[in-house]
Amino acid sequence: PGYDALRTEKLAFVSNLSGAPLSDVLGVSLLLPSVEMLYQIVDHVCFPTAAPAETAASARTTGTPADVDSRPSHEADATTRQRTVTSSATTSQTSASAPASASSGGSKPRYTWQQWTLDFFTKMIAILLGVTVLYDTWKQPTVCVPVFLALYAVAWFVCRRRSRPTASDADSMPTRRPGFISFFRAMVMISTCICILAVDFRVFSRDLAKTETFGVSLMDYGVGAFVLLIGMVS
Repeated sequence: PGYDALRTEKLAFVSNLSGAPLSDVLGVSLLLPSVEMLYQIVDHVCFPTAAPAETAASARTTGTPADVDSRPSHEADATTRQRTVTSSATTSQTSASAPASASSGGSKPRYTWQQWTLDFFTKMIAILLGVTVLYDTWKQPTVCVPVFLALYAVAWFVCRRRSRPTASDADSMPTRRPGFISFFRAMVMISTCICILAVDFRVFSRDLAKTETFGVSLMDYGVGAFVLLIGMVS
């Protein structure tokens, strides 16, 4: 009798799943970009990026026009040629030493354990709470939409103050793939793993589980997201 009761309860738990209203699914989907913008904001505050001092280096390398013009013409020409040769030699030495330093591992790692901890709590824990204990609160349009817009405004203001990568930084990047594709892949993988592991527990709402016949839910949205993702990176 005990086994039959548990079996009946299990079948009732996984049967007759009709999903959730489309507004709830869209509200939960706003959780993914919201946690990414939250990460960018906290990352900028905790790990600010210093702007490169290109102006000072340029001034030390080339000097000022006034120093050249105040001298006689033949001395000015000799000084200009000497500075040009010195600048070319410095550039060649820098270009030759850059690959060696990169291959030897002398550069400072860009992803530290502090950033990993920040990444874990602002993304994984936030998504886990959003699809479990905070689902009934987050799915409401009066909650998810204002929070999303507020985070978007703050993230736009914070990220636009960061220095853009230079041409040399862009050449050193391992891939030319746009950043939003990597973000989309990461968010889809994280949310999929969390939902697959949480769907067998009661804390995970039945509205988010895969529908049995008709309807739409967050896990159905994940199937379509994977199809879109494979098409984007293929």
